[in-house]
Amino acid sequence: MLHKILAMCKLSQQSCNILQSVLQTETSSLRELDLSNNDLQDAGVELLSAGLKSSHCKVEKLRLALCNLGKYTCNTLGLTLQAETWSLKELDLSKNNLQDSGMEDLSQGLKSPLCELEIFRLDMCGFTLESCKSLISALQTKITTLTELNLSSNELQDSAMELLSAGLKTGKCKLEILRLVVCKLSAQSCDTLNSVLQTETSCLKELDLCNNDLQDAGVEKLSVGLKSSHCKLEILKLVVCKLSAQSCDTLNSVLQTESSCLKELDLSNNDLYDSGLANLFAGLKSSICKLQILRLALCNLGVNKCERLGSLLKLEISLKALDLSNNDLQDSGVELLCAGLKTGDCKLENLILSGCMIKEEGCSSLASALSSNLSHLKELDLTYNHPGESGVKVLSARLEDPRCTLRTLRVKHGGENRIKPGLKKYSCDFTLDPNTVNSRLSLSDGNRKVKNVIVPHFYPDHPERFDYCCQVLCRESLTGRCYWEAQWSGGVYIAVTYKSIRRKGGSGDCVFGLNEKSWSLSCSNNSYSVRHNKNETKLSARPSSKRVGVYVDCPAGSLSFYSVSDDQTLTHLHTFSTTFTEPLCAGFYIYYDSSVCLK
Repeated sequence: MLHKILAMCKLSQQSCNILQSVLQTETSSLRELDLSNNDLQDAGVELLSAGLKSSHCKVEKLRLALCNLGKYTCNTLGLTLQAETWSLKELDLSKNNLQDSGMEDLSQGLKSPLCELEIFRLDMCGFTLESCKSLISALQTKITTLTELNLSSNELQDSAMELLSAGLKTGKCKLEILRLVVCKLSAQSCDTLNSVLQTETSCLKELDLCNNDLQDAGVEKLSVGLKSSHCKLEILKLVVCKLSAQSCDTLNSVLQTESSCLKELDLSNNDLYDSGLANLFAGLKSSICKLQILRLALCNLGVNKCERLGSLLKLEISLKALDLSNNDLQDSGVELLCAGLKTGDCKLENLILSGCMIKEEGCSSLASALSSNLSHLKELDLTYNHPGESGVKVLSARLEDPRCTLRTLRVKHGGENRIKPGLKKYSCDFTLDPNTVNSRLSLSDGNRKVKNVIVPHFYPDHPERFDYCCQVLCRESLTGRCYWEAQWSGGVYIAVTYKSIRRKGGSGDCVFGLNEKSWSLSCSNNSYSVRHNKNETKLSARPSSKRVGVYVDCPAGSLSFYSVSDDQTLTHLHTFSTTFTEPLCAGFYIYYDSSVCLK
């Protein structure tokens, strides 16, 4: 498949010239072309467009994410979308600095009666309120074929959502999937979306509002629309939205509404606690509840409500997949859950218990439940636990049992350190890399402490050294799930970066948070702020301690910062949601007379 070969292949404009001739060939059968993460630039797309407009071109899916494109590409593609010969169905322009003027040009293409685009991905393109004005104009012009739109990681804010809703409510809009992750939305946007969900002409089936400051008030407003007889929403994602148990109580009433179509609900990474889970029980056991997938990962759940959850699973409910990852359920909690898994009425097929402090005893309970001929479980995820050899053996035996329904068992990344509470189970031991440290920084404590000093140090020349920026990287790479803590003083940036970040000079390409290769938390005596790709967000939380915890889930594309109190309580500060495409490591920027010590 050609599209798999060309993504991230260090291609340039010259490759586009070759490809355009291929696309114009009468015998070309290429239907999917992925050129993502190549430095094509606007000139490359201009060359490619000649092939795309050819009557012989059969490409239906085009991916140009992270190709260093600008607004001129939008003009080119806007015209190409109007070509009578090209029936493009899917276009991905994510992670390119297209800006509002670029959206204006793209919208001209969307307005064309010849445009047949169905899926449009535009996350992290530098769009604001003005882009929504252009987009709404397109959505209201004709009966659009667009069914999926991704505007994540653009600073749309509530005012843009107000505009967008006008287009969503028109009978000409057929949008079914809308992704608005990290768009600086608040409860006000939920009120706006509530009116959309209540509109008879709305086609929305999936809504992703992850990583927005919606809070309980936002869910309360949204619930009115979710209960509407006109609402068709089946999938709702509210990960990292600063929700509490109160939101669970609100959603509980939605699940008990006969007109509700919700089949999948993701409330992960919110401080729901056991009380939040308890608030959902009435809705989940309702005979009219249609929910099939429930995700409650990293919600501070414990053992307390596992008995009630086990009892719930004994009932004839609709739930088929349950994600309880990153909650300290322990063996005792798993044993209580298994009481429900053994019954014939339990329809659960997928159970995710990754990072739940489970040992051999918990595995034995699960194996016993799976031995029951009544179990429907097909997938079991026990990664990042401590099953031990005996735990793995007893569960693996179930895979070989023809009477057992289990088909997939995941037990990787286990070990004794996985039975530590909270994020400590992912603790990593890092050291600072002397080959990367800037000359104005001094390393000590076995390369675990760095300080900015007056007198420059002499370090031998090295291609990986930061020669201008007062920065240093850690020696170790970040893989899987990692957690570490750093004690800071003065003014510092605590960062996660691709190892390929530029080392020479003082441009934004080198500084943590000022480019697409790094994400940072700024810590000072008075405030916190986060930065990525020159976009800075000031956080409302004030520094109450000078210790920060950092949690990275590389496969999930999640990076979270926490304030760590003296009693080791973690207070969530911010989460970045992205897709990591290169090797990662931790890094630090140190101001004068400031320091960082790895803990």
